[in-house]
Amino acid sequence: SFSRDVDMINAGIDFGTSTCSIGVWKADQPALLKLEGESVRLTSALHSSRQHLAVSPFDERELRSRLDESSRGETRSAGDARVALSVDRLDSRVRGAMRREAASAEALRRGGANDPAALFADPEITFGEEAVRQHLADPHRGYFVKSPKSFLGADIKQQHIDLFAEIITRILAHIKQTAEAQVDDRIDAVCLGRPVRFHGLRGEDGNRQAVAILERAAVAAGFGQVEFLFEPIAAAMKEVETQSGVAPDVIYVTGGTAKSPMIEECIRANYRGVDIVVGDLFGSVTSGLATWAHRIFR
Repeated sequence: SFSRDVDMINAGIDFGTSTCSIGVWKADQPALLKLEGESVRLTSALHSSRQHLAVSPFDERELRSRLDESSRGETRSAGDARVALSVDRLDSRVRGAMRREAASAEALRRGGANDPAALFADPEITFGEEAVRQHLADPHRGYFVKSPKSFLGADIKQQHIDLFAEIITRILAHIKQTAEAQVDDRIDAVCLGRPVRFHGLRGEDGNRQAVAILERAAVAAGFGQVEFLFEPIAAAMKEVETQSGVAPDVIYVTGGTAKSPMIEECIRANYRGVDIVVGDLFGSVTSGLATWAHRIFR
């Protein structure tokens, strides 16, 4: 059985380009939860039998009002300290909260039970390998997206930012609901992995945009506390770059990253002569995120 913290259950999520996974703290160590049958992996894909994915519009006046109110008192935990949130993070959290409220109102309007764990459950929407199968069965029917993380740092318009936020909200809500059924309790706090650099040519502006979309989606999906941690591989690469004259003897590439020939080629181009070992030790990233979540949220 899973042991509860006094106040909450927390988790680490690796929202990957190829696959996603979630881990929690169990018996003094991180444990990965099943997301698709017996697998701890969920392919990063969504399919809707409808021709598009509806995006709820925002009341901009209400948004501005809430941002003004939140800026006077919103903080986040940082160990024992309380740190004021940046304007970008406030905006993300307020948009996420408003999206969740809209989902709750919609559930009540339809006469549903307004179950917090199932606000975004929709029989017309599938995830992971089932989403891929639905798409391959009839590519011209419905709406399909795979690897949405690849687009988060790109130069995209607000309407596309809103669309990707909705897609990721749906995926995170599904992961959360699936995980909560296994721990038999709510998961209130999450530590999300993020790369040092997201895909795109916008540099730090693209990174901020991508993190904002992820945080907005996590809040909308029902996570009350959200923090980010650089993905271990990316963080290790960055550390190597900052240590002049220090080069690794070997680089291990695992998880979804191991499936990308482009990433392997990029590593080889930047670290010539360094051995690269590609494996499938999936879960190492998620285990680290779950461990960090256990430390910062307790």
